[in-house]
Amino acid sequence: MNDIQKTSIFLGVAIMFGALALFTGSPSQPTLAQFSDKGEPFYPQFTDPAAAASLEVIDYDEESGTATPFKVQVRDGRWTIPSHYNYPADGEDRLATTAASVIDLAKDVVQSDRLQDHEQLGVIDPLDATISTLKGRGKRVALRDEAGAILAEFIIGREVEGRAGFRYVRIPQKKRTYAVKMEIDISTRFADWIETNLLDVQSFDINSVQIQDYSIDESTGRVISQGAISLEKTNSEWSLSDLPPEKELDTGKINTMTRALAGITITGVRPKPAGLTSDLRTEDNLTLDLPAQLSLQSKGYFISQDGRLLSNEGEVSIGTASGVRYTLRFGEILVGKGMEVSAGTETDATDEAADDEATDIEATDSGEGTENRYLFVTAEFDETLLGTKPLAPVMPVTPTIPEEKIDASESNASTEDPETQAPPEVNPEVNPEGEPEGEPEANPGGNPGESTGGDPGGTQESEGDPITEGDPGGDPDNTETEIADAAGQDPPPDSPPDPPPTSSPDPEAMAAYEAALEQFVKDLQAWNEQVDAGHELATGLNDRFAPWYYVISAGDFQNIRLSRDDLVIDKPAEDGD
Repeated sequence: MNDIQKTSIFLGVAIMFGALALFTGSPSQPTLAQFSDKGEPFYPQFTDPAAAASLEVIDYDEESGTATPFKVQVRDGRWTIPSHYNYPADGEDRLATTAASVIDLAKDVVQSDRLQDHEQLGVIDPLDATISTLKGRGKRVALRDEAGAILAEFIIGREVEGRAGFRYVRIPQKKRTYAVKMEIDISTRFADWIETNLLDVQSFDINSVQIQDYSIDESTGRVISQGAISLEKTNSEWSLSDLPPEKELDTGKINTMTRALAGITITGVRPKPAGLTSDLRTEDNLTLDLPAQLSLQSKGYFISQDGRLLSNEGEVSIGTASGVRYTLRFGEILVGKGMEVSAGTETDATDEAADDEATDIEATDSGEGTENRYLFVTAEFDETLLGTKPLAPVMPVTPTIPEEKIDASESNASTEDPETQAPPEVNPEVNPEGEPEGEPEANPGGNPGESTGGDPGGTQESEGDPITEGDPGGDPDNTETEIADAAGQDPPPDSPPDPPPTSSPDPEAMAAYEAALEQFVKDLQAWNEQVDAGHELATGLNDRFAPWYYVISAGDFQNIRLSRDDLVIDKPAEDGD
């Protein structure tokens, strides 16, 4: 064995012992560098969901090749949607839930470090203009704090085949893609981020519905009226005042209508011009400038010559148990999908009405998407909707002592004393000699107040003459004085005479009155609280409605804007007919 062979043997043994020492000295298998972050959170510094002040989602439409932004943020202390003209969002709870779910996201499985795999995994950045392909682009999601700093940001790709609840995810500007278990509903639907109950009313609270069934011929400016429909609900039963005896109401249609009113789905919004908003908080005698009128006309609304607001397809007024009366006016049709409907394609919320009109006509003429309709809403408080105002109970009348119960001695004393006797009652139909008088004769030559017979003093008035001063039927202030003078008595003093003797009120009647009075005070307080709450609700609703044209689905429109033929059906034939 030469030296070279010996050296080779020693070297081999050394390598073997070194390898043995390496494996026996480590408690676990070695981890490759590319798997070193497996199981770690994506953003370990992001631990407080309340720190999230905005959520921005960039979605991508492969058919049109366009990226659609959607953002919810806090602005001046209010949640708004900047992509929809800063419309108020009901997003605080939803964003907090989303933020909490993002905090829990971890790098479950390292899927790939290859840039070439991004298209297949669906994680190409939707904002990346350097890549020509339209396929394989993901949804980019970013959470920011109040200062605008990134709290978390992802590109979410396709679902992982064969692994429910897993999606491919990567961080922007990073090549590595992970398979991540995530159950986050990051919606970009406008309707998912707003108050869904537009009218803030429940179907069972609706007690009256007034439908003004008319339309406007825009070519001639004529209002084509089909009449009015007035529905009222009493004890859960609906009635129509002018319902023919052979007809009856279709209660199924009414129930469908009230449910649609309580659940109107807002599919989009458009801002009204600034000057129009304040004018339309009240509807009486509207006087608008030309730009405001053009804005209204582009959405299907017109001002009549007497200052009333009219709409293309009539209006529906509903009265509620809260005392709020809503008026819904239905305008122009809008056909489209996605952002065409929810926000339009206007680049600026202050665009001229003519631009708005052109946008909507283009969407309608394309024939693509779903049919929708503009809606104009106002609210007012109507006290009569609260029912009858509580009335105060009437205090029981204290009875006077019957005449026969008066002390006999006082009665006898009054009849024996000539100075206290009342003058004898005179029958106007009997003369002083006891003979009945006839009808007074005409007095062609005498004074208007005289007659040829009857009253010897010549003061009796003919029928129809005005009451003269001093007559007991005239000035009530002089009545007692006149009677006293005629009886030869002194006029009564200025102070009123003593009331006749009375007895105590009936105890049971007084107890009932006091109980009713106590209940009245409670009922009146509750009534006043309802009135105050109704005024406050109507004011808040008008503040919410005034800045916006709403867009609703064609289905809601068809269920709400009903005609008489929709609501009235024939009564079923009775047996034997």
